[in-house]
Parts: sequence; C-alpha cells; structure tokens
Amino acid sequence: MSAALSELVAKALSAAPGLDGRDAALRLAQFIAEDTSRLTTLVEHLAPQLTASAGDLRIRGTQLLANVLKAVDRENPSSVPLARVLPIVQIELLVAFFIDRLRDLPCVPHVLDALTTLASETNLSKEHILSILRTMFAEVHVPTLPFGARYAALNLLLVIVQRYLGFAQTAGADFVYGLVQAIDGEKDPRNLLLAFKLHVLAIRHFPFNMFVEDLAEVVSVYFPITFSPPPNDPYGITREELVLALRDCFVVSPLLAPFLLPTILEKLASTSAKVQSLQTLTACASAFGKVGLAPFLLEIGTQLRGEMFHTGEEDVEKAILETMTAISRVISSGQDQSLFVTFMQPMIVECARHLKEPELKLAHPSASLLQAAAVASSSACEFVLLNSIPMLSEQYNAATDVTVKRANLDLLLGFLKASKSLQVTNEQHPLATYSSVLASIFQSAVSHEHPNVRCAGITGLVGLLIVQGVATAEQISSSLSTFLRLATLDLEQIVRTQATAALAVTVNAEVADLVLTSLSESLTTVTLEQAAARKQLWVILTEISNTPPLLRRTAPLFLNQLQTLLASAVAMPMDTSTTSSPSAAASSSPEQVEFEVVLESVANIVAKGASQQQEVALRPSTLAETILLPVLSLAFSLSAEPGTLGGVVSTNQSVVETLARIVRNIVCAASVQDCSSQLSTAVQTAFAALTDPTTSPIRSVDVNAATSRKILVASAVLCCGPRELVLSLQSDFAAMLPKITLLALHSPDADTRRYCCMMAGAIINHLEDQDLSKHVETALLPQLEQLLRAACTAAPATAAQDQQQRAALALWIWITKALFIRGHALGDRMVSLLLTDCVRAPLLADVAAAPSSFAQQAAESMHTILTDSEEVLSKRTRANFRIMYKQRLFTSKSALIVQGYAATDDEHKQFYLTALSHMLQNVPKQVLLTELPSLLPLLFQSLSHANVGLRLSTINSVYLLLFDAPALLASHTPTLIKHMMALSTSPDSMKLRIAALQCLGLMATALPAQATFPSRNVVVSGLAKAVDDPKRLVRVEAVKARNEWYLLVKSTKG
Repeated sequence: MSAALSELVAKALSAAPGLDGRDAALRLAQFIAEDTSRLTTLVEHLAPQLTASAGDLRIRGTQLLANVLKAVDRENPSSVPLARVLPIVQIELLVAFFIDRLRDLPCVPHVLDALTTLASETNLSKEHILSILRTMFAEVHVPTLPFGARYAALNLLLVIVQRYLGFAQTAGADFVYGLVQAIDGEKDPRNLLLAFKLHVLAIRHFPFNMFVEDLAEVVSVYFPITFSPPPNDPYGITREELVLALRDCFVVSPLLAPFLLPTILEKLASTSAKVQSLQTLTACASAFGKVGLAPFLLEIGTQLRGEMFHTGEEDVEKAILETMTAISRVISSGQDQSLFVTFMQPMIVECARHLKEPELKLAHPSASLLQAAAVASSSACEFVLLNSIPMLSEQYNAATDVTVKRANLDLLLGFLKASKSLQVTNEQHPLATYSSVLASIFQSAVSHEHPNVRCAGITGLVGLLIVQGVATAEQISSSLSTFLRLATLDLEQIVRTQATAALAVTVNAEVADLVLTSLSESLTTVTLEQAAARKQLWVILTEISNTPPLLRRTAPLFLNQLQTLLASAVAMPMDTSTTSSPSAAASSSPEQVEFEVVLESVANIVAKGASQQQEVALRPSTLAETILLPVLSLAFSLSAEPGTLGGVVSTNQSVVETLARIVRNIVCAASVQDCSSQLSTAVQTAFAALTDPTTSPIRSVDVNAATSRKILVASAVLCCGPRELVLSLQSDFAAMLPKITLLALHSPDADTRRYCCMMAGAIINHLEDQDLSKHVETALLPQLEQLLRAACTAAPATAAQDQQQRAALALWIWITKALFIRGHALGDRMVSLLLTDCVRAPLLADVAAAPSSFAQQAAESMHTILTDSEEVLSKRTRANFRIMYKQRLFTSKSALIVQGYAATDDEHKQFYLTALSHMLQNVPKQVLLTELPSLLPLLFQSLSHANVGLRLSTINSVYLLLFDAPALLASHTPTLIKHMMALSTSPDSMKLRIAALQCLGLMATALPAQATFPSRNVVVSGLAKAVDDPKRLVRVEAVKARNEWYLLVKSTKG
C-alpha cells in the first residue's frame, strides 16, 4: 500500500466526526477514484478497525468505508457507475461483508448507507437482495434506530423495491410483514414520506391478504395529518405532501375499506380536520367501489347530512358536496340501482321535509345535497329529479308570497343547473321528462310583476334551451319570443339586459330565422324618433352576432343601415365638431343618433371578435370577411355633401375615430395566412385613397376636415397591416411622407395634425435606412429642429407661428418615438434635445419668450414615447421595435433629468419633474430599483409643487412604487406621510385628494410595520378632516385609508 494512501487513511480515521470526517473521506475517495484497485488495499488496511472488539473502532472503520464508497461514486472522473468501476468479486465481497455487519447494532446506520450505495449503483444478485431483506428484517429493529438510521433503512427498502422488484417479490408475504414492522410507530415526516411510498408499493406488488388489517392499522394512526412544518424548514416537507402520500395509502386497495372507513368516519365526526376527512373519503369512494362502501353507506349518509345542516364553513360544505357526488357516482353505476336507492332514501325523506318547511331554513343545504347526487350520473339524476321536481313545482304554484315563490324558483334552478352538467350520449336526458312542467313554471315566472322573479324565469328558460334534446321545438320558439319581448319591452333595465344575454346564449344558426325576422320587422315598424327602442334592437343584434354563421347574417343589416343613413337628408344643420357635449347630443337628428348607435354596435362586435379570447366564437378571419372592406369603403366614401347625414358625420371626430378603431382592430388581429385576400384589398384601398389626386386627404393643407381626417382610417390599415403586405409600398410611403408632414405642421384642423403626426411616425418606423437618411435625417429633421430652436429662443410673433412651433414639437415627439423604439441612433439624439433644449425653453427664452406650455408639452413627451399606443407604434400594431427600449431610455436619460433639474431655477423645475414622473410610471421594475434611490428626492419635490397635474402624476408614481419597491420607500415613510396628509385635504382638486388617500391606505399594508407603526396615531387622527370632506368620493377613500391604519394599530397591538 502506498504511503499516500496510508497517510489519507490515518487522517480520515483520526478526523473528528461530522464535517471534518466527511472531508477526509472525500479526499480519500478522490485518491481511490483515480485507481479503484486501491479500494482492496483500503479494506485490507481497515481490517484492524473493522474487526476490532471495541465498538467505537468498528464504527469508525465501517463509517469510513461506507463514506468512501459513496464518495467514490460521486468523484469518479469518468462518471462511470460503480458497477463498471469495481470488479464483481469486490462488489460481492463488500455486499457479503455489510450484510454480515447488519448484526452489529452500533454499525447498522453506516452499514445501511453502504448497502444503499451498492444497491443503487451496482447490480446485485437475487441471492444478495434476499439476504439483505432476511437479515435486515431478522436482525434490525428499525423503529428503535435513530432518525438517520431509520431513514437509511427505509431508503434501502425503497431502492430494492424500485430496482429489484422481481427479486424482492420472491420474498412474498415476508416482505410485507417485515415492512409493517419497520414503519410501525414512525413519526418523523421525512421518514413517513418514504414509509407511505413503501406501503403503496407493497400492496401493489406483494401478496398482502393475510396482513390487510395490519397494513390498514399501521397507516390509519397517522390520519388525519396535523403536521405543521417549522419556520425555515430546510427539508421543505409540507403538510399537503404528507396528506396526499397518506391518501395514496388509503386508496391503494378496496380490501382496506372495512378497516379504514370507520377511521375516516370517526375523525369526520370528532375532529376539526373535517375537510381532510371528507377529501379522503371522496378519494376512497372510487377506489373502494360498491362492495367496499356498501356496509357503511347509511352511516356515511347520516354523517354527510348532519355536517351539511350544521356547518357554517364554506370549504367544509364544498367538500361534503364533492364527497356526495363521488359516492353517488360509484353506487349508481351499472344496472342495479338498489344500493343507490338505499343510500338516497333516508336523504330524500329528510331533505324533502326541509324543502317543505315554510321558513325554508335548511332548504338550500338540502337541495345542494340532492343536486350533488344528481350530477353523479344519468340514473342518479333521474332518481333525484323524480323525488324533487314535482314537489318543488307544486310548492311554487301554490305559493303566493313573492319571497317563497322566488326561493322555490331558485331551488328549481339549482336542480336544472345540476342536471345540465350531465354528459348524456345515447339515452334521453333525465331532464326531458320534466321539460313541460319546468317550461310552464319559467314562462309563468317571466310574467311575474317582480323583476327578480322574471330574471330567474329567464335563467330557467335558458337552462332548458341549452341542454341538447330537452326542450321541444315549440318550447324553443316560445322561449325565444319571450326573450325578444322582454329584451325590447320590459320596463326594467335588469330584465332587458338578462333577456338580451339569454338571446346571445340561445340563438344559433338553426333558430336564427325566427329571431332575425322578428328583429327586422321591429326595425321596420319602430321609427327613428323612438331612439331608445331602436337602440335596444341594435344591442340585441350585437349580442347575438357572436358566431361566424350569425355574423354573416347580421353584418349586412348593420352595414346596409349605415349606408342608407348616410344618404338620408337631415332636417336641421348641426354643430358636429364633437358629440360628447350634452348640447351637441341634444341637437343631434334621429338619423345621426341612429348612425352612431349602429356604428358603435359594429365596433363592439369587432372588439369582441378581435380579442381572440378562448370563450369567444368569433375570429378575426370572420370579421375580415364580413366587415373590414365594407367599413373601409364607407369611411372613404364619406363626403361633406350639404343636406345629408354624410355631410354631418364626415367632420365628426368621434365617428371618424370609431371607423378607424373598427378597421384597426380587425387589421391588427387578422393574419396573412387566414385573411390574405381581404388584407391585400384593404391595403390597396387605403393606399389608393391617399394617392387619388382629386380626393386624397393629403393632397393639400387646405382640404376640409371631412377629407383630411380620413388619414386616420388609412393609417389604421397602412400603419398596422402585416409587414409583408406593406413592404412593397415602402418607396411610395417615403414619397408621400413630405405631404403628411406638411399637413402635420400646417393643417388648420388640430385632429388632422395629430393624425398626421402619428402616421408620419409609423411610416418612419418602417423605413429602410437609406430612405430614412434621405427623407428624414437630411430633409425633415433639420427643418423641424430649426422650428424647435426658434421656439426655445424667441417668442412666437403670431398665433399661427405658435401653432406651427407646437405642431413641430408634436411631430418631433412622434418621430422620436418611431426611431427610438426601433433602436436607431437618431432617436437617442432626439430624446436628448427634448430633455435639454425643449424642456428648458422658458429658461433659455430670457423672460417669457417661449410659453411654459411649450416646455410642458416637451416634458409630457415622455408619456407619449414610453406608453404603448392603441393606434400606432406598438407591438399590437406591428411596429418595428427592439425589446427593452423603455429600459434603455430610462437608464440613458434619467441623468439628463437630474442634471437639468439641478441647473434650472425653482420656477421651471416642474418640467423635469413631469418628465421624471412619466418615466417612473412606465419603466419596468427591475430597472427602476437600481436607479430609484438617486431619483427619490426629485420625486418628493414634485409632491409639493403648485402644478396640480404634476402632483397627481407623482402620486400615481408613488402608488406604483409601493407595489414595486416598498423596501426603498420604507426609509422615507415620514416624508411620504407628511406629503400625502397635506394632499388629502388640498383644495385644488378632488382627484388629488382621492389619489393621496388611496396612496395613504396602501402605505399601511405595503410598507413594513416597523416603518408605519410610529405614525399610526398621527395618520388616524389626521384623516378626520378628510372623513368630513364635502365630496362623497373623497369621504369613501378617507374611511378606507383610516380603516387600514386602524387595523394596523390593532394587529400590531395584538
């Protein structure tokens, strides 16, 4: 033996137990892993220790050998398993040695570790496996071993069963008996997880019939699991893990039922672990089957009823109903229903008694139990309905009090809901037998004078109609007619809304003719002057247009009506610059009101279909097929022809934006794969509208607003369409860019200027670098920069010049966004100009050469650049952008804000604070946390500034930071409280007071208690003034905030 090995062995034997011993063993293992033949030498060298009469010496030698084996396996440089590293002869000798040492009690823990390593990493023979099991079960009394040794013993058994099942099975029932003895009385949760796994494997793979009672008893003592892991538990074992592992032991065989069900029922009746008992019973139901459950059914039923009628806990009630369903499903399966009837009969009798009581105190839990049984199977449902529906129908018809009537109606609805969840294939649905009775009751209910009863009746009719094969054709027709009548004529809004929703759910392609014919006739007979009635008809049409077949039927109704209205003559001239003011709305003609209602209905249909939510049947392809091109054609055909509605709505901003929104939603949601034809035609139509020499909205700055505002509709296609479709038009876009920017700067219409700025930004965002250099960097930007620098150094001479400078700034902002989000270097320079020269305009202008509003507009640019727009330059609108552009802007430009803030006077600091506030609200949390400490002083300065908008924006930023960075704000708690308390009573703005109070309320829960607790009394008493605020909304928020702080006081004291 080499001197090096001798030295390592000596150090390992002399090392202190614990970490030093493991390190020594590891170094020895590394040495042996280089040449495994040294292992034989090691064993020979350890012979004095392994055979010593002194127990401590044998322990040290055995432990070292076991640790070296384990470490050799880990440290072997070639990562070859021990089975290929050690010769078979060595493995056999080692196994035989360690089996023999199982009789040496002091060495057993280390012997078990060694055997586990050998069993895991080598291929032991059948004789070795059986020898290990025989010796272990005969010589080792596992329950008396310390924790680590018990874990090693159970782990060794688990390895043997998992790797050598065939060998282990030859041990037969002896293995089961030995396992029961090994796991009996185990208490450590780490060992219990192993014990429960072994319990399941033993029952699945070994003959256990003669030990059924022992196997049940050895695990039933742990039920219910009450283990709660200690704080900072390094092992991570949870109560839920143990509960599920034990449940696996319970459900592994139906033979365990006679021994485990009494335990479960006993714990259900006498412990607080009712939910765990019920969930276990639910799991056992299918595992034990009819035979296992039969002797205990009456007791189970009695306990379930007792718990249901007396529990006040929602989770217990939910578990009871799940158990009821599970048991009913098992015992109602097959042809023989006698067991189910026996189980249900006492329950039917008792529940029926409660359902008939005038007070109906236990009616709900009684009905819930029966409904839980009904959902189990078709036969169970049939039995329950037979004993419930006739009784409840009779009670409903006999009742005169509206409360009793509604209560019985709700009970019927509960049974209806339970029944319709059944999946019935080749047989008649159990509900079909009672469809006539139920339809009669629900039809009676929808005619009741009380609106809540009518709503319940609608719900019942819907339930009958949506279950396949239950309602007859006559019942369907009658119900749909009832829904239409209520949706259009009922005086209560809640009833009309529910009836409309009922039509949306029940109308399909098969019954569409009936409903659409009725609605079309109503639209013909109801005059335009009856605006409310017509609006309701269009709402109904909107709601039922929720599937492709139906939308193909209804879309022409909407679109034809819009086209017809545009050509209609209007009786009076109107100021249509806006439709948002009450005066404008009051002056609108019936035709205009109708047009806006229909257009908004189309927009709602499109918004729902474009959302692509899973529960929505409409898809963008259907919208593109039915709506896109007609709406696009309608938008571009609008003209300011005097005396027609088209002339009125063509200059209406709301109408134009709604048309653009419809087009944009479809284009953004549609894909080239599904809608290639429609999208291609839409792109060509929009491009033709912009380039037509006679009607183009960009042909001149003098075009009227009715024409110029069509730019927004065109941009909805050209700036949001799939890149592959608009790529071929890049050179044309570059050519039309000067016209668009000319309109953005000089159009007399403010909306047109805004639309052109957005469209110019979207075009520039997609331009190739060569076109960008030619048309933007060389031609456009120098012109804009000249206008901006003039605005920063001299006052505008005229109102027109002021408008042009502010328009130039708006265009600069949108171009900046377009370039920065795509990562172009120009964008970075343009942002810098905004945050330096433009924001400092009032300071550079000496006196008041540049109005403060110009600098404010520049500061607000951070909102435009960082916020995702619904219209252009966002991921949704298929913009060309690089990820993390918000992070890049914040990290590269926040220093400019700090420098500018420090360099300017107090009067003009607000603009830097405004820019900072918008940055903070739009930057991801990860970036914000690194830069925030240096920016917080500026943020707090904003809270005391005179500008209301700045203070409100800053409060919103603080509110978000309370979620994202509470630890950073905690050290500034007194300052924040002082500012928010002052703002909560500010006379400047109600919105300001509400925002401050919301922030105060959040501080109580978001910040650590040690930061907020010292200020509790100040806040609680200081909010008294806000609680007496003259505005109700302020008082509501004040009460909420004070409650949060009051609860903080209570919880801290407790």
